[in-house]
Amino acid sequence: MNDGALVRTLRAFEAFLQIELTRKRALGVIFLLFLLPRSGLLFLAVMFFAASLLPKDVQSRRIGMYLSLPFTRTGIFLCSYGFGLLAILLGALISGTLAVDADWPVKLVAMLIFFTAYFSISLIGAASGRDTLTLPVMALFVETTAGAALGAGHPFRAFSVFYQEEPLYAGLVALLLLGAAYGHYLITGRRL
Repeated sequence: MNDGALVRTLRAFEAFLQIELTRKRALGVIFLLFLLPRSGLLFLAVMFFAASLLPKDVQSRRIGMYLSLPFTRTGIFLCSYGFGLLAILLGALISGTLAVDADWPVKLVAMLIFFTAYFSISLIGAASGRDTLTLPVMALFVETTAGAALGAGHPFRAFSVFYQEEPLYAGLVALLLLGAAYGHYLITGRRL
């Protein structure tokens, strides 16, 4: 990538951030919840945050607004996902700096894996014409109850993006979901 392409990419990301931060004021409130220690409430905040990014725009059919600007569908996807990663990174760094959570590097990895998976699940649901929270809430319910019922030694918990007993496996599952969501978003994007 040459310097001109990098500058254009950074300007596009900056424009995307300006649009998102002026249109979605609730993101600031959810961002404050990222300062919490790793708990169930933190994972709920991340799930609601993931559903309020690109999946919310897909559900409300506002993709055309971005496409009228110099964005492509892939650019919108990457900017939205990158914005989520950036917000989670900032939340974890601030949490570690303020000594709210001394174990913030582990928290950061767990949040990034969880965000990737539930951003993907929410986007798949929204691109399929569903609500942005129905599919993620059902997935979280199934994941938590199955993990609790199967017990601590079951291999399911190693691949689970909620339990993350093996972060590498959970991260691979999250990346597979992200690839599936991207493909589904592009395929169904022609009719959005």
